[in-house]
Amino acid sequence: MMQELKAYIRLIIEQMSRADKKAAKKAYLRSQVSSEVPSFEEIWGEIEGSDSVSHEVDELKMVYQDEYAESIGVHPEDVSFNDTAFIQWITDNVIKGDVEGRYLEVVYAYQRAEGDHCWRGIELPEGADPVTHPQLGIYWSTEPSGAAAYWGDLRDDLEHIYKAKIDPENIDWKGTLIQRVKPGMGENESEIRFIQNSKIWVESVMLPDGTEVPINDWRLV
Repeated sequence: MMQELKAYIRLIIEQMSRADKKAAKKAYLRSQVSSEVPSFEEIWGEIEGSDSVSHEVDELKMVYQDEYAESIGVHPEDVSFNDTAFIQWITDNVIKGDVEGRYLEVVYAYQRAEGDHCWRGIELPEGADPVTHPQLGIYWSTEPSGAAAYWGDLRDDLEHIYKAKIDPENIDWKGTLIQRVKPGMGENESEIRFIQNSKIWVESVMLPDGTEVPINDWRLV
């Protein structure tokens, strides 16, 4: 009986259109969003009028000109790229859906990231002890390659890479999500932000010469 049920479920999935599968995935991911996480509408409200959304609209005007023209019953040549209705149509029907998809995937992954590693690059002044450095900052990366220091003199001989463990309870969800879902930026981001002055378990620090030194202690961010 169980084998027959599994076979039936597989058949249903195979017969679903790509759009149906995408909708089903979104519905499932929406059901997994914790009440502690800002809603998608809240995050969308923060970025809808941003330059990144405006730039994405400009990039998509040529792509969706024909589809928009068909939806309103006019010839594509009659659609002006400066038409506010066309701009809003792209924003609502294309970009917003893509942004929500990234929002849901980031939330799903980070809610389950307890104990996963994150990295942060810090340029310390000469003579500073990297092992006892008390506060490491809120901006981290879920990929080692994204951990480079962005402030200071940007000297390789001063950069230290810290390796720590993620605690989802200390994630700055709003700051993280705004950065991760912005069109044209968030797709390639690996940033994760933590709440100012919360604690993070730091495993080690890599010195400028490539030596990894254990820490295994709590630090403030």
